[in-house]
Amino acid sequence: MKFPPYPLLALLSLWANPLQGEPLFPTSDLWKSPEFQKVITGSYGIDSRIEPLITTDEEEYLRDGAGLLAEGERTGAIELYENASILPQSPAMMFSLASLKFEEGEFEAAKKFFNSALESFPNFRDAHRNLAMTLIQLDEMEEAEASLIRAVELGARDGVTLGLLGYCHASDEDFQAALQSYRQAQITMPGEIEWKLGEARCLRELGQTEEAIGLYRELLKMRPTDAPLWLNLAFSLQQSGDDQSAIQALEVARTFDDLNASSLLSLGHLYLGQSLPGEALTAYESSLNSDPPISPGEATEALRYLVEYEHFEEAKTLNELIEATFPDTVDTKRVRLSALIEFETGDPDKAITTIREAVRVDPLDGESLLVLGRFLATSEKSVEAEMIFEQAALLQDHAADAYFRLGELLVERGEYAKAVEKLVQAQSIEPRPNLETYLEAVRKLAN
Repeated sequence: MKFPPYPLLALLSLWANPLQGEPLFPTSDLWKSPEFQKVITGSYGIDSRIEPLITTDEEEYLRDGAGLLAEGERTGAIELYENASILPQSPAMMFSLASLKFEEGEFEAAKKFFNSALESFPNFRDAHRNLAMTLIQLDEMEEAEASLIRAVELGARDGVTLGLLGYCHASDEDFQAALQSYRQAQITMPGEIEWKLGEARCLRELGQTEEAIGLYRELLKMRPTDAPLWLNLAFSLQQSGDDQSAIQALEVARTFDDLNASSLLSLGHLYLGQSLPGEALTAYESSLNSDPPISPGEATEALRYLVEYEHFEEAKTLNELIEATFPDTVDTKRVRLSALIEFETGDPDKAITTIREAVRVDPLDGESLLVLGRFLATSEKSVEAEMIFEQAALLQDHAADAYFRLGELLVERGEYAKAVEKLVQAQSIEPRPNLETYLEAVRKLAN
């Protein structure tokens, strides 16, 4: 699943989940952490393979720049480096300037100076890593991953490098590689929650749901009021098949923060699966009242679920809410569902008229034909219903259902031999165990 890019420093949520949308970038907490600040502003070492040697002139500029930074004169430090005559020949100063540009949010400028530093000193390990951080901000993920891999090849083992490499792997949906990177990142940054969240997401994506649930529960001991964490837990519980616990986790999240429309829709589905149509309807209504609300298509799907579960009164209420929320939206599927609701709770003749009109407008609308046939069969118009089902059977995508409905209709009329023929045709198109059982019972009646 792809989501729009978010600037890292602007994100306020954790690694969320599909219940609420799933942004992939690390959070601002990471970029403010002491470990990260130590990495981005770290001093140079003495390994000439991965860091440029500092000349006397460079040392003087860097010392003056450090003094300005100590006094809070960041603009002065940037101007000092920008105006230095030796800047074009100094990868160390270009690196320092790029890092300051990064901290100021000037990512294109930071990218330019990191690249210049690497042109002068290709094995500059910290420049590869910090360039990757900049590229992530610019949503240039493939280039960022390549820079991080090069930093690792040059010996980088710090938690930020490995954790961000995990993030890049995860954004590329290589979750096994991402899991390994996140776990390695925690060796040097064991307290960084972002890497734990990344590990949990990878476990979930790899189908190791129980481990993910355990990790989310562990994190919630540290952040018990963190709504996105509760959402992550809810999705994992749902994935494991524990819908009741998923509902509880979603409701806890709801007490700490408003759920968005997508999460409320999921909550409604979960309630419906637990045979709680009233609670489902309340959640669906909240999802329609959200800002922004669920889409018309999602609303129609919720309506379909209520109809399929035969909760027609709740479906009627939801249908009215959908119509009020999207008055200008025309949806053929919702027209059929509205007719089904009308047939069960209101005026059957009106429902038949509605579906007849849909079929008149589109004679190849197989679903409407099937609905009309069912209405007619229930209304004791079996001859016309048979003709409608025969018409639907001519449509390849609906032939199996049409032959099955024909079989049912013929059984109701006591025409068992003909019913067997139609049921055999249905089974040959789309074999189903329950249909085979029904077919054998009708065969016995025919004999």
